[in-house]
Amino acid sequence: MKSWFYSGLFACVCMMWHFGNITLVTVFSKFMAAYNKCIKKFFGYARSDSMSGILLELIVPTADTIVHNSRVLFASQIVQ
Repeated sequence: MKSWFYSGLFACVCMMWHFGNITLVTVFSKFMAAYNKCIKKFFGYARSDSMSGILLELIVPTADTIVHNSRVLFASQIVQ
C-alpha cells in the first residue's frame, strides 16, 4: 500500500489516542468483536457458537492474525 495511507492511519490513531481518550487496546478489541460478530451473521451461525470452531471450519484468519500481519507489514515498510 501507499506510504500516505499508513501515515494517515497513524495520524488517525494518534488523534484518537490523544483527543478521544481512547486507548489502542480499546480500538483493537472493538475491531475484534465486530469482526467476530460479522462472521457469525454473514455465515448464519448462532451467537452461542464457538468462534474457534467457526474459524477452523471456514478456514479464515482470526482478528488477531489480521492485526498481527498488519503490524508486521507496517513495520517492514517503515524500515525500508
